[in-house]
Amino acid sequence: MVKNHRRALLISLIIIGSILLGAGIPMLLFFLWLHIPYSYEGDYPDLYTVAVNNFFGCNGYIANENPFDPEINVIETDGYGRVLFTYDEWLNDLDGTDLVACFVMQQSDGEYVSYYEEDCALIYPRPDDTMTPPDDELTALKERNSWNLPLDDAKCTQKRITTRHESAISDHEEFLETVTNTYAEQLIPESGERTIYRYSRFSTADIYGRELHYVYALSRDRYGDGLSNPASVTEYYHFSVIICPDGSHDMQTCILPVTSFLESDSVLTQLKADNDWNLPLSA
Repeated sequence: MVKNHRRALLISLIIIGSILLGAGIPMLLFFLWLHIPYSYEGDYPDLYTVAVNNFFGCNGYIANENPFDPEINVIETDGYGRVLFTYDEWLNDLDGTDLVACFVMQQSDGEYVSYYEEDCALIYPRPDDTMTPPDDELTALKERNSWNLPLDDAKCTQKRITTRHESAISDHEEFLETVTNTYAEQLIPESGERTIYRYSRFSTADIYGRELHYVYALSRDRYGDGLSNPASVTEYYHFSVIICPDGSHDMQTCILPVTSFLESDSVLTQLKADNDWNLPLSA
């Protein structure tokens, strides 16, 4: 009787274990799949590389339950190998405006792409009838990028072609949180409980390893009413941050607020100048 009871218990445990194992493995594989970094699988990895390095705030993919490839469409090429193209990942500006981008790639050799970092991008609100920007803006973009003229090497930036928009240089997540919270609390000393860093997106890096990041934070319990009061969570903050490869920084210059991806050029130009972008690192 005891033997039969033990045998039945053992069989029950084996059956339960088999069920859990059978359900657990697929579930484990599913969660592992969710955390596999997104990789671009489209036809234009060279154009993708130009876009994600010059569209501040972009994800590098169309965000959905399952991320998928952004829409890249070639508009025109010139006699020197340049490519004029649009890039669309359904990105919203900070005020909710749908944004589209147009870029000029100078050259591609299959391993590296070249572009004019200061002049290659045109970000604009999504048009109703066409993906391309107004003709006058398109003409100005082409002129800034030496369209149908010899390449200006002095203006060129080179990047290795990639299918992933992520930092391969360093991981500064903890540092970004500290810098963001410190700066935001100086900016808004009345922020209640505290300003909370939420996440960051790597944007691009210069030739010496400095990294440009987009950072998002929010102010919680601004009025001290507790988190149960939705009205107490009232402020959202967006920043651009530049970090040196060794993590060194100057709080007076390394971070600036961003109010719009569409209008971020002037902010990023100032931030890069203040942080010696593309200049040799200090000893």
